[in-house]
Amino acid sequence: MRGGSVYNSHPRAFKRLLHSGLALALLATATQARALDDPMRPPRTPAATPARAVERAPLFNLTSTLIAEGRRIAVINGRQLQVGDTINGARLEAIMPTRVKLRMAGTSHYLDLIPLTVKKPSKSKRP
Repeated sequence: MRGGSVYNSHPRAFKRLLHSGLALALLATATQARALDDPMRPPRTPAATPARAVERAPLFNLTSTLIAEGRRIAVINGRQLQVGDTINGARLEAIMPTRVKLRMAGTSHYLDLIPLTVKKPSKSKRP
């Protein structure tokens, strides 16, 4: 066996081997980087179902209720409604301080306001 390195005896073969190894290393790194998920990205949602396959119920957004002497008003989807009014095919049946009752297609549905946190003073006495 002759002395010397592989590079000295076969420089072209060595360069090809080096380039192939480098290309494989870059490809492996790119594949691994793609496999890592970003923890801040929202979760993936399933593919959308065709519109005619699923009938979507109208959305209702209760934003406010007003209960005063002889007057009850609910704000749903930006509209002021009173008991008996209809919105998107639903009839408003009752207005309570934090929720309303709608009747749609013979079924009752309740809409709730977002609960507010109310701070209460501590009962303990400070020294």
